[in-house]
Amino acid sequence: MVIRILVISDNHGIDNEMAQLLADYRQDVDYIVHCGDSEFPTTHSTWSLVDSVVKGNMDFDAHYPVENISNMPFGKVYSTHGHLCRVNFSREHLATVAKQHGAKLAFYGHTHVLCVEKIDDVICINPGSFNHSRGNVPERTYAIVTIDEQNVSVAFFNHKRQHLEKLDKTLRVE
Repeated sequence: MVIRILVISDNHGIDNEMAQLLADYRQDVDYIVHCGDSEFPTTHSTWSLVDSVVKGNMDFDAHYPVENISNMPFGKVYSTHGHLCRVNFSREHLATVAKQHGAKLAFYGHTHVLCVEKIDDVICINPGSFNHSRGNVPERTYAIVTIDEQNVSVAFFNHKRQHLEKLDKTLRVE
């Protein structure tokens, strides 16, 4: 079985462009995860297309959860914005919390820096920012995560939907 997940974060008010992206991908992916800082209310119509959304430090609607555990066919996925796990400094706490929830994957945002790394058998993935990058990649980005029985593959795309192939990464599931 192969599962495809669209992961997006930190759109910071970008509305119509993100809504169109979600609508266009909805039929091509199994899950859509938003890692916070949308700056939308929880009642925003966009969320009807999203399977999991969490509260970022710039989301002021108190009805967002700060974390989510999604049960997927291959196991659990932990998602959070990341600011409460101090991801600007290290992702070790994020990996520890994900592992405590029984998750082998952790999706997060906050840093605006796309990243894929494995920490203590937890694959931590940041899709970058759909609003603006703070990292070495000057693109506004999102990720498509493809999972099979053995691997997690992450493909990054810019906001114009151009595949940034040099950034792709595949890690083995332990």
